[in-house]
Amino acid sequence: MDLRDITVVFQGAFSAHLGEDRIDFNDNIKSLRKILPGVKIILSTWEGTYVPEKFKFDEIVYSKDPGGLSGIKRKEVDKANNINRQIISTYNGLRAVNTTYALKLRTDCSLEHAGFIDYFKKFNKGEERFVACCFFTIDPEVYEHMPFHISDWFQFGKTETLLKYWDVPLMGKEEAAWYLSNKYDKSSSYFDKEFLSKFAVEQYLAINYAKRFGYITPSYHNDDAEPVLDSHRRFLAKQVIILDPWQIGLSFPKYHWAYSSKFSSMNCIMFLDWYKNYVEYENIKSPDLGLLSVANERIKKKNKLKRLINLIEPIADYWYPSKLRRWLIRIVMKFMKLL
Repeated sequence: MDLRDITVVFQGAFSAHLGEDRIDFNDNIKSLRKILPGVKIILSTWEGTYVPEKFKFDEIVYSKDPGGLSGIKRKEVDKANNINRQIISTYNGLRAVNTTYALKLRTDCSLEHAGFIDYFKKFNKGEERFVACCFFTIDPEVYEHMPFHISDWFQFGKTETLLKYWDVPLMGKEEAAWYLSNKYDKSSSYFDKEFLSKFAVEQYLAINYAKRFGYITPSYHNDDAEPVLDSHRRFLAKQVIILDPWQIGLSFPKYHWAYSSKFSSMNCIMFLDWYKNYVEYENIKSPDLGLLSVANERIKKKNKLKRLINLIEPIADYWYPSKLRRWLIRIVMKFMKLL
């Protein structure tokens, strides 16, 4: 792969500095050009944004800010749902790309190396897969019952593939506040009922994309019927390559806590989980037995965690709002250390 045939699209609100450490964004650009020499770098942001000339982007795409929607969850009702901002800034940025491959990256992320390219070459032989990060690609069979919740932090693939992924209708106000006028499914847990939006942002994007290929998709955020789960697994195997951030080379200071969180590693679909799924659904004849062995050990640990969650989840209405919450959470955390 010729690195000159890759364009990086930084998407979102622009700040001259990154994270709590206040890293100069120009250092991010310079580092990126060393890691991927010859790439074109595009910033896709909002009209009215001031970007000093010292920031050497090859192109800046300005879009009209569509504004935010009402909050996704009940406890975050005042926190804007920025899905339409993501759709517009990402899609318009990708439309400006004229290379075969594109890398979509949030403006508050950076790359430390380009390991994702080797994995892409290995697992995308003639198919239409794209690379995504494991955090927060949710495993709907553990704790958060949300199929097709594919991380949108980082994406790499053919430009035409990513354009299809982001070519979706804007989310409407009715979908954003779905559960203010619609009932939850009878099986919904206390945590499922925290949602106001019909789908999480990540679900909304992946579901619209999956429909292009005829996959069975959820009817609401926690629709985890077996046909949906099977379709979700098949979608992951055939359309996506899930990598851990250290395999990608991805640094996201805002969520560095997740990198070392045992619970997040169990709640999300890590590379090992994806690889096992890929081998099964693609019927790989000569898989890496070492990887499969470790993946199978992860499954055993996940199953133990699921059994614990199944014990405490049905009574969450009683313990979560009470003083028992901290005590039970400590028990879960101690249990996680044993896995």
